[in-house]
Amino acid sequence: MGEHQGHDGLARIAGLGEEHEVVAVWAEHSAIGHHYEELRADGTVDAWTEPPVR
Repeated sequence: MGEHQGHDGLARIAGLGEEHEVVAVWAEHSAIGHHYEELRADGTVDAWTEPPVR
């Protein structure tokens, strides 16, 4: 396995195959931060949280 940068600048762990296509994106924004989730074609979910922009 190797690590590579995703389109969002986050480091992701890649398996032996290719990255699966993103089929749905969910985002929630609030005063305490931003939460994102991407559902991939293989059923996996990438999720991350970012602090608010000040």
